[in-house]
Amino acid sequence: MRAILLLVASGLVLLALTAINEWVIGPIFEIAGPAKILDGDTLLIAGEKLRLTGIDAPEGDQICKRDGRDWPCGRDATRTLRRYLGNETVHCRSRARDNFGRSVVTCTKKDGTDINAWMVKEGWAVTDGFTAPYASEQSEAKAGKRGIWSGTFDNPADWRRLHAQPK
Repeated sequence: MRAILLLVASGLVLLALTAINEWVIGPIFEIAGPAKILDGDTLLIAGEKLRLTGIDAPEGDQICKRDGRDWPCGRDATRTLRRYLGNETVHCRSRARDNFGRSVVTCTKKDGTDINAWMVKEGWAVTDGFTAPYASEQSEAKAGKRGIWSGTFDNPADWRRLHAQPK
């Protein structure tokens, strides 16, 4: 009888902890599949628009400078991510949505590589947010002059503000 009561009590505690986690932190959203690359930090999997969390890639039409010339760094960031992922199945996890309704996700390749971190490490995105989750990867890309760090660029958030369309 004691064993049954202990088992029931353990189950109730686990249920309560799960409910608290869902209420305080939010539900975990998981999705996997081949990704259509919309830009350097936005994917589409099974009709769901996903925004890579902790990073900000140049916008698709963003222009940077390299060797004194204009360079379509936004298109290059998108192409690089498209080539990197190919048709491989990616796995994404989220606990939130952004103000555009996209799930904000961390995604990994089949081998466990963090795609968000890879984009920053290769220089095709900058870290964003107050916590700068990929600061070491960004320092490495900057020091190696990889991706957008091979030239000059406006931070993608600043570029969006400068090029916002009037409403």
